[in-house]
Amino acid sequence: MRASLKTSGTKILKRGTIHEVSTNLRLSDELAEALREAAVRSGRSQQAIVREAIAKQLGLRWEQLSVAIHSDRYRERLDESGALALVFGANGTPHFFINGRHLVGAQPYEKFKQLVDIGLENARRLLAQGVSRDKVFRELMKAGKGAPEPERKQVPSAGPDSPFKGAAKAKVVIQEFSDFQCPFCSTVTTTVDQILKEYPKDVKLVWRHMPMPFHANAALAAEAAQEAFEQKGNPGFWSYHDRLFANQAALARPDLERYAQELGLDLGRFRRALDERSHKARVERDFGVGQSAAVAATPGFVINGYFVSGAQPYAAFDKLIKLALKGS
Repeated sequence: MRASLKTSGTKILKRGTIHEVSTNLRLSDELAEALREAAVRSGRSQQAIVREAIAKQLGLRWEQLSVAIHSDRYRERLDESGALALVFGANGTPHFFINGRHLVGAQPYEKFKQLVDIGLENARRLLAQGVSRDKVFRELMKAGKGAPEPERKQVPSAGPDSPFKGAAKAKVVIQEFSDFQCPFCSTVTTTVDQILKEYPKDVKLVWRHMPMPFHANAALAAEAAQEAFEQKGNPGFWSYHDRLFANQAALARPDLERYAQELGLDLGRFRRALDERSHKARVERDFGVGQSAAVAATPGFVINGYFVSGAQPYAAFDKLIKLALKGS
């Protein structure tokens, strides 16, 4: 199959090659090279070229689709769907619920047939009892289990030596157990920022150090961030926090000192704090609080007692914040 790309303002993949690209199959050298050349000529990414080609093959209006993609028009809906999946324990893909019965993974046909047959048998039983066809599914789901109650954890309030941002006297306090070397902790910062933007008067975010033992540089990075807090309060801590997450591949001692100098900290005092491990006990205290509450991994969030594990989408947090506000 010969691959080709035409250039006339837009790049259109030849029909027949779209499936190879969209299913991430290995492309022929010819098609891969054609994509690279088109990307160079147009100044666009290969992904954008392929998306446009797929849209045109499906008869979609690329201009409208492109606006929807870049404006995140459906982000909230997708996040809500992802949060609902987590509520019902769908932690990976593919996940199926067949008349409420759970099936996980790419299972063989026989597994699906077994659950479908059970569903049909139950449906026939209801029909025989006089239930109309349009009400069968509703009747079946009456016996289904609802979403489980949100997980809860008891964590004591943080002291004045804990960095925070947001409303100082907020109704909702989120305690974040985090690790500067954890990639998921870095990923979730954009979600945290969105929470604080959406709830400027209602949410306070408190930082809890939880450097995991398998991250070689995490503990010293936590102590360095705590020293930034000691020297310059919340603004100093969060500036240093941002610098660490922006440079997770460079958290060795010389890097920590360089960031301190760049942010205007007293470098002599900073070095003494790290040499003497002045904040080691402080960091370990936070870690102990997390362990006592069975926070086993980072990031972990306790929202007025409700628990969120991992870098979850905004909707997962928003649901619990609303619950917390309702109960405050």
